[in-house]
Amino acid sequence: MYSVDLILLSLVRPPRAVHSMWKNQKYVHKKAKL
Repeated sequence: MYSVDLILLSLVRPPRAVHSMWKNQKYVHKKAKL
C-alpha cells in the first residue's frame, strides 16, 4: 500500500519531496503512537 503510494508520488513529484513527505509521515506516525 505505502510502496504504491510512494511510486505514484515519485511519478508526480520529485524524489526529494517524496522522501521528505515519507519522513514526515513516519514522524507523525511515531508521534501518534506516543
